[in-house]
Amino acid sequence: MEPIPVFYDEVDRSAVAIKPKQPFLDWTNALTPDFPQTESLGIIYLVKMMDDNKAVETWLKKNYKKIFENELNGQSTVEEDWPTKRDWKLFNEWFDYSVHPLVVDILEGPVKKY
Repeated sequence: MEPIPVFYDEVDRSAVAIKPKQPFLDWTNALTPDFPQTESLGIIYLVKMMDDNKAVETWLKKNYKKIFENELNGQSTVEEDWPTKRDWKLFNEWFDYSVHPLVVDILEGPVKKY
């Protein structure tokens, strides 16, 4: 039996998918009541490649503030609008997350950064 050919490339990154919860949307809507958001599609953050979900989650617990501030900055660039206490507890109240240790690129050609 012939081996099945591989049509994809592993990328040297792991991923953390972030999806805002209702408290984040409530905060956003208080800032811009004329343009209310009812849902957010979320963002996938590529991070250094790690071996398993536990390693990625450990990384996230140490580095969540970078992601938290990026999410806040996406809604308001005025830091005074942001919650003053941006701890792990609030992060979990405002965001769902999932971790993915393996990232696969199924397209041909180089990945571009913008």
